[in-house]
Amino acid sequence: MSLALPNCLNRILVLALLSLACTQAALATATRSNDSMPTAAQHVQAFAAGVDLCDNERVQQAVSLIYEQDDMPTAAQIALRCELLARTQKHPFSRTVAARIQALIAMRTRDMAALRRAGESLVAEAPVPEYVADGHMFIAFACLFGGDPPCARTHVDRAKAMFTQLHVDDALVQLQPLEQTLMRLEEQDNSEDR
Repeated sequence: MSLALPNCLNRILVLALLSLACTQAALATATRSNDSMPTAAQHVQAFAAGVDLCDNERVQQAVSLIYEQDDMPTAAQIALRCELLARTQKHPFSRTVAARIQALIAMRTRDMAALRRAGESLVAEAPVPEYVADGHMFIAFACLFGGDPPCARTHVDRAKAMFTQLHVDDALVQLQPLEQTLMRLEEQDNSEDR
């Protein structure tokens, strides 16, 4: 299949992107627990030291900045701060927060290369299995939008398997438009091969 998609499929991909972006905002605000996330004591210590922690509150703040206030530069600054904290404090969850924020910005701006990088970072480094699955979903979307259905299929299947195992029903619902678009492309590719 060539990378140039027919106009109808481009519209379908854009609709799937918009659907995914809207539901991603809701999913991103869900609080997830893990031992690697900052504890209450770490919050107090960070506040006393004047340090800004990178946690789910930062993701929620970024969601608001990106989707409600249309302020990508400030959200990008939060991601950069989290990236710097991850390097200086060697705290993997700060990197995870940065990657999630970068993915949200990439989805909003339709930057598929950045979305793929953020997804790959989550798959490689996220300490929370749900975030690894999110990473696969981001990669799948970037592959699909980039005209690589086999890559998209691999990552959709991985994300779906992980979300199913983790019982994250909202994420499974979120995968549906992406998977439906992928199936249409696969059907079209199969009919062109005949």
